[in-house]
Amino acid sequence: MKIRIRGLSVDTNLLFRVEWKFPLPKIYLHERFESVAKWTSRIIIGLGISASLLALPTFLDFSVAILLLGVEVMIEKIVFEYSVLIVQPPPNFVVDEDQWITNGYLFPEPQYKQQYDLQNHFGPVYKDEGYGKQFFDYLKSWNTNDPDDVDNNICLSFVVEEDNSYTTYIYANPDRKWLDAAFNQYRENVKYEKYGKVQQSMVMQMVYWKTLPNLKGTLFYSFTSVQERDKKFHFCPFYMVNEKPVAIYSHIITKYHYSFKKREEITDRDLEFYYGPTIKIDPDVKRSIPSNPQEEVNRLFRIDMETAIDTAVSIEFALSENYEKSPPVIYIIFETAALASKAYGLFLRRFSSYKCSAEIRKDRKGLAIKIRETEELFAESKPLNYSKDNYENFKNSEQANNKIVLAFGFKDGGQPIIVHTDNPYIPFVITKCLFRGRLN
Repeated sequence: MKIRIRGLSVDTNLLFRVEWKFPLPKIYLHERFESVAKWTSRIIIGLGISASLLALPTFLDFSVAILLLGVEVMIEKIVFEYSVLIVQPPPNFVVDEDQWITNGYLFPEPQYKQQYDLQNHFGPVYKDEGYGKQFFDYLKSWNTNDPDDVDNNICLSFVVEEDNSYTTYIYANPDRKWLDAAFNQYRENVKYEKYGKVQQSMVMQMVYWKTLPNLKGTLFYSFTSVQERDKKFHFCPFYMVNEKPVAIYSHIITKYHYSFKKREEITDRDLEFYYGPTIKIDPDVKRSIPSNPQEEVNRLFRIDMETAIDTAVSIEFALSENYEKSPPVIYIIFETAALASKAYGLFLRRFSSYKCSAEIRKDRKGLAIKIRETEELFAESKPLNYSKDNYENFKNSEQANNKIVLAFGFKDGGQPIIVHTDNPYIPFVITKCLFRGRLN
């Protein structure tokens, strides 16, 4: 229960509470009521003396004495508590809630991530670059101005709401280590003045949160699926330039933990319980929350991959003149370099080993190719145009039974041109290729 004292909402448990412990309840009382308890004890003693002077029946006199003794013992056993409040300094600038527009994400190319120890990036997107820098300077102060948050002093959490929107929370860790040191130091300083009393340790701090709709094309589930919750990532501000988020790399905070829960999993022990979504949930629009975010990411990715691969126009085959130096190639040809680059980029994002298997099926309309990573179907094209002689020569060669490079390209002057990253070029290797007849 809460009451109001001088305009502030105060939990009554901070002032008075009872814990039932055999044989008598244990009472915890704030020290501000210590004098009240002392006078109550004196009054009970006076009542006991007065009762002894009255001519009461023996059983009644004995009952009153036992009752007063019990109350006196409970009062003597009262544990007095005193409060210590540490107030987290507020920002030294005006907080503008409208500055936080959305959230930004950056994912390094898989082929460079481990080689150069690159990290995934996440952070709020602000309207102004200056405000983003100011705000992250303030957040860094929660970690004693250290950009490496090893102890998780800056908490980042995500809560998926009932309508599948999600709320991002940023707050200082109420259990950060230096707070314990400060409370212990104060307890030591007043150990004689507060002898026999128990310290109530409290913190007043800021909480910042924002709810965003989880629309198609957003990268929220992509981030939470590829970024393990207890692995290193970069928490950094973004700002808008021509309606595109740009990372402010100078203000990166290295994080090693974040929290992810559904609203239904939040309890009153969680700070997020007391700060609801910042946008109104429409009860008439209910969308299911995926039990496995990775499955949802895979499903959306397959849709994107199918859309991209559907823009392919033909498939071509090239045998190698010197297999030991360069393997044979299967080209998936697109109308433009942009379309080929999009498909290649999607493959880069999802392939973990850059190795795959392929199945090529022939029907009256053309050749369709299925591409798998391990046993999972990764992409399947529609029937594509092809050269019959080119296909038959490739299929019947010994090279078709060995490793084959899968490339994405477009035609320029009749010759296929491969699209690739600037440097180096990462090929996809087909370790097993099956050639089949008509499609089922």
